[in-house]
Amino acid sequence: MIRVLVRLQWMQLRGRVVRSIRLLRQPKYLVGFLVGAGWMGLWVVRPLLKSKLNFESAQGSALGMELVPAIHRFAALVVTIALPLPWLLPWGRLGFPFRESELTMLLQAPLTRREVIQYGLLKSEVGVLLSAFVLPLFVGGGGLGARLLMGCGTWILFEFWHLNGKWRALFNLRQTEIPAALARSRRLALTIGLTAFYGTLLLALKPFVARIVGALDGADYREVVTHLKAVTWPPLLEAVSTPGRWLTAPIFAGGGIAFVLAAAPMLLAILAQREVVLRSKARFEEHALEHATKEQARKSPTRRFARISSRTRSSRPFEIARRGPPEVALVWKNAVRVSRARWVRVAYVGSALLLGIAVLPALLKLPDLTYGVLAVIGAVPIFILPVLAGMTWNNDLRTELAHIDLVRTWPVSARRFVLAEVVSPAILSFAGAAWGAGVILTSLFGSRLREALTGQRSHLVLLPRAAEFMGVESGLATVLLFASILPAAAAVSFFSSALQNVATLWVPAWMAHSADRSQGVAAFGQRMVLSAALGLALMLALIPSALLVGAAVGIQWRLGIPWSAWEFPLWGVLAAAPLFAFGWSFVQVAARLWERLDPSQEILELGR
Repeated sequence: MIRVLVRLQWMQLRGRVVRSIRLLRQPKYLVGFLVGAGWMGLWVVRPLLKSKLNFESAQGSALGMELVPAIHRFAALVVTIALPLPWLLPWGRLGFPFRESELTMLLQAPLTRREVIQYGLLKSEVGVLLSAFVLPLFVGGGGLGARLLMGCGTWILFEFWHLNGKWRALFNLRQTEIPAALARSRRLALTIGLTAFYGTLLLALKPFVARIVGALDGADYREVVTHLKAVTWPPLLEAVSTPGRWLTAPIFAGGGIAFVLAAAPMLLAILAQREVVLRSKARFEEHALEHATKEQARKSPTRRFARISSRTRSSRPFEIARRGPPEVALVWKNAVRVSRARWVRVAYVGSALLLGIAVLPALLKLPDLTYGVLAVIGAVPIFILPVLAGMTWNNDLRTELAHIDLVRTWPVSARRFVLAEVVSPAILSFAGAAWGAGVILTSLFGSRLREALTGQRSHLVLLPRAAEFMGVESGLATVLLFASILPAAAAVSFFSSALQNVATLWVPAWMAHSADRSQGVAAFGQRMVLSAALGLALMLALIPSALLVGAAVGIQWRLGIPWSAWEFPLWGVLAAAPLFAFGWSFVQVAARLWERLDPSQEILELGR
């Protein structure tokens, strides 16, 4: 019977591979697969082909080889902390990846309980194997043999962790079936034991952390490494982390013999833990069926509405009049697709967060580095969200094409319809960029507030020599700088969204969200092609903006006009103008493509 279950799993895997191969007959999947496979070959396969088949670890730099034992110890410490931690939680999912139809077949078949659990473990083993052997291809060192040994060692760690999770899930399920008094006593004993374990671990970590902090005070990284190598582990910490060192020893084994000696006891531990899972008396059938039903419902298109309360469903981003421009209703609809939160409320909450960012670290007298970290976090959405405006929110024409038979009946002109679809993600991206700018400005203001409260000088200054070169003090120059960045961010958001939508109407089969979308290498390569094309178009569109700003700067220099930070907003408007013009031209082109779009043909060709 086990042979039949293995064959069933093999046929399912074979069906997935065959489906992926058949999808390669479609050009977008073929191109995506070639690009994705080429990228993986460039970064993974090519170094392996150049290396020799040996099982010794790579001979890197002397400094790196000396750090391997320390890395092994830290990895063991992480495993020691993380592996038992979930046992403190009395809940969690069952973890057997059964589908509802599959579970119905298994429960009606002449199978023992042990064989059903074995099939569940076998089915989930595919993900463990792929994770264990793909990871060393990217982070491993040495030749193919050394990476293969590292993959085997990684599989041992992942498999032990995987079985431990199944054991914990069945243990928690069993506690709901036994008498309540016995279940409470078991849970109490487990909690006391784990609390004592973590208390001992914290007691051992306290002097060790103090030594590590002292070792980090060095003139350069070589001195820091020397201090770290000289740090001795407390005997108590060595004893507590010993099981973690045993479990991670196969990953850091230096050769074939060392790997066999390190892996043999761990394989025995895996077999013992597997036997514990197979012998569990927990009645998992009903819970597995319930979990499979929930997973099926989670993949339903209406899943996001099932969790929304009636009060939340009545909320709306903003009020719309019964009579007004139809494109406003389209923007409202696309905003609801992302979130139903009222925009006014979001603005109030965002303002409160900015006020907290400015005031709380200063009142708590946190280090000045706190404001620096917050400023860096705020800089991320300023640059990322406008560039990726067309790819972030999924509330544009890519989702509308899935309902093209309904959308084409709306009484809206093509230009207004496309403009609404372009503006919807652009507004959200610009709002995120504006909030990021607010985070940076409030961080700078908070650093000055901290300086006034504590008397300690702040080093967080964006334009320290603005008074010397720009004629205004640093704070005002910073505000003017962001006044120039925001128009450019709005223009980039509009251009990126317009470019994405015109590409959706030009090649809808490549861009639209269809039901038969492929996964894996083909999908990864397809995203690489689209991202590269959109990025190249954005770079070309920035050339006229750079030329306009350069011309303005050259004319000012030629006329001998003194430099001032008050010119920053003008430069920002000059940089934004060509991008807005390009975006508007893309809207016109997309409107013509929308008028010529054949709904019946696109429905048939969608996804091909």
